[in-house]
Amino acid sequence: MKNNHITNHIAVWLDHHTAQFYTYKPEHAEEGFKLTDKLEESDLHKFYQQVSKRLVDFDEVLLFGPGKAQEELRNHLLTDKHFQNKRIDVKTENHLTENQRAALVRNHFATVLR
Repeated sequence: MKNNHITNHIAVWLDHHTAQFYTYKPEHAEEGFKLTDKLEESDLHKFYQQVSKRLVDFDEVLLFGPGKAQEELRNHLLTDKHFQNKRIDVKTENHLTENQRAALVRNHFATVLR
């Protein structure tokens, strides 16, 4: 079942403990819900499962943030049949302000949609 979002594009800034979701609309990127969980490294699979449940209805996903969490989540998503026909992009970005994160999301999807 498709979601009721105006857009089918979502971005997630994440590290191993926090996932901040941004929905994309052509005029702006909108900060959405935040999923924070102080999980131990051994519980990362559980954390990635929680994040992936929020992404299943979107056709295009941008994963970005510091470190390797975004690549790990991408690998996790690619093993799920629900994500086989979806576009999943990954960017490594360190120390971005909220405004810089929103701009990155806007610029990324504006480029992708051309």
